[in-house]
Amino acid sequence: MKEVKSALAEDVLDQVAEVAYRARYSELLTPSQWAEHAAQVHKSCRERGYVIRSELSYDDVLRLTRVGRSNNMRIGTLTQATSSPMVLIAAQAEGIEYRWAVPLSTPDGAAWLREGLERRRFLIAVESTSMPVVGMLYLCAEASDNLQRLAAPLDGPSGSDAASSEELIEAAVWLTTAERLPFDKRLPKPKDVRAMLTTAGPFPVELMNFFAGCALRSDALRDEDGRPIQN
Repeated sequence: MKEVKSALAEDVLDQVAEVAYRARYSELLTPSQWAEHAAQVHKSCRERGYVIRSELSYDDVLRLTRVGRSNNMRIGTLTQATSSPMVLIAAQAEGIEYRWAVPLSTPDGAAWLREGLERRRFLIAVESTSMPVVGMLYLCAEASDNLQRLAAPLDGPSGSDAASSEELIEAAVWLTTAERLPFDKRLPKPKDVRAMLTTAGPFPVELMNFFAGCALRSDALRDEDGRPIQN
């Protein structure tokens, strides 16, 4: 992780440190992983295929399950702000914006998008980190965006040109620090953010370690009263 941090400018690291608390753990489960996980945690769920699984607080899970489905969620694509094209999903509840980003320059990211377009919906499992509370969010693509526009990034590089850890962290930094998402201006500016860059494999743990390190950096840059230390 030292190499990743050294690749980012000091002022960027300072900016990330201030909002590192926004980052949340999120992973993309393959169909076989989801089937095994659902059998233990989401026993009443009959959905199969790729699923985004995110760990949130008890209050966050309750907020999200209260907002409902589809009509309170937005989906779009981002191909310019970061090195890796991404699908963005956003939901707002009680002033908090929940953001998911799935990079398409990974084999599972591209497969997830293709599957979601075929069944015309995307599934997100939200689980509480403190209490045994879980929920399922369903986002219907046809109710939220033009399917052709969502499919467009699949014509670009993906899979064989997989994003590096540095590029994925760059995408996570953008997702965490952005004040507003560019694809839907109908959503009001949020009071706070929960940011979840979502990939398959071991990277989500590496990413949370990065944000934990940034949070420690933030603490190191404050005095005992919590005020920023001026250089």
